[in-house]
Amino acid sequence: RLDPHRPLADGQADFAIAGHSLGVVYRSDQDSDEVFELYAVPIDGAFAPMKRNAALVGGGDVLDFRLASVGERLLYRADQDTNESFELYSTQAATGGTPLRISATLPVNGRVTDMELTPDGAHALYRTTVGITSRYELRTVPSDGSGPALLLHPDSTESVVGAYRVSPDGARVAFDWNPGAGGSKGLYSAPVDASAPPVLLSLPLTSAQRIASFFFAQGSARVAYMADQRYTRVMELFSAPIDGSQASVNLNRRLATEGDVTLASLAADGEEILYLADQRTRDAQELFSVPVDASAPPARMNGALDDGLPYGRVAEFSFVDGGRDVLYRLIEPPSVSGGPYEYRRVSLDGGPSTSLTSPRGDEILQAVSPDGKSGVFLRGGDQGYDLVRIALDGSSPEVWLDQATVNISGTFARISVSRDSRHALFVA
Repeated sequence: RLDPHRPLADGQADFAIAGHSLGVVYRSDQDSDEVFELYAVPIDGAFAPMKRNAALVGGGDVLDFRLASVGERLLYRADQDTNESFELYSTQAATGGTPLRISATLPVNGRVTDMELTPDGAHALYRTTVGITSRYELRTVPSDGSGPALLLHPDSTESVVGAYRVSPDGARVAFDWNPGAGGSKGLYSAPVDASAPPVLLSLPLTSAQRIASFFFAQGSARVAYMADQRYTRVMELFSAPIDGSQASVNLNRRLATEGDVTLASLAADGEEILYLADQRTRDAQELFSVPVDASAPPARMNGALDDGLPYGRVAEFSFVDGGRDVLYRLIEPPSVSGGPYEYRRVSLDGGPSTSLTSPRGDEILQAVSPDGKSGVFLRGGDQGYDLVRIALDGSSPEVWLDQATVNISGTFARISVSRDSRHALFVA
């Protein structure tokens, strides 16, 4: 055990392993009940946990923290100096030292709402509220406190920054921004050091349009995003160079009347995107693959859906076996909202899909083994539920993991697979 046992305390709230895997940082109220603070401890428990935040004002707490992927930089958000005034602080995970407040001075009723670190830990990015208004601003600051916090966008009395993401190479940040009157709402990117103004990646959006989600592709070269930028309330898939050097391109091409892209995810090679959409027939959601630069049209990955109404649909998907194969769940009609289910596997390299479960079964995927070779499924029936391990390549028979069927009113929880892929752990 790494944290001390405190029977009256709520215990450890969240934790993260440092990039070198030698230490653990966690939040806990181990010293004072209901007062959550930040601690670091060697992963082997060689010595006692060390507190990493400074003394908290009465009523203060550490809300959350971030660890750099490389190095020891540790950020945390806390009302350390003034109760309910949440600011951003920086320290070192292993060596500690006096934490530095690195966020800019807050206006009355303002607060730091969230934060991110560049992978190398050199810069911290964070959003703040402006008083009691609905404005959100995005700032960047050297995480060691060697420079001031700077706005990543022009100041505006109506500015609202939504979601933001740091590129994998740590050079730029993409963010959803509405500058207000006189500006263009949309998806932007800017250098993380604020050395140049932000550039618009999407088309300018109207007040009724929105960016639903976005992620990086081709390493850090492009940003893929879902938005209704062409037709209001018709969600589609686009991508653009992260520096705005070329206009964004539509990836899904045409959709069925009243169709939408509902989910998109990047393949392991960073060059392909898989997405769900009722692209050919309304309400018949299917799985497609497309290059991130639109250099080829979308390819349908699933087999034919059942004919008739209501249509079957692909409900979800996940990558397996190193990311070159895809596991997807097909919901058969007539119970489109609730099953029965069939899980199928298909390769990104092409070829037909293969069934892993009974076409009329009732299996729900709970976890995929780290080696990508098997899945743990919850199988239901009139008498209760079972956990079943199924080889994702169909090379071996099913294995029942629970010793007895769980009563129909019972449930499984916290199902996971060990790192060596040999054991499944669950609570029932």
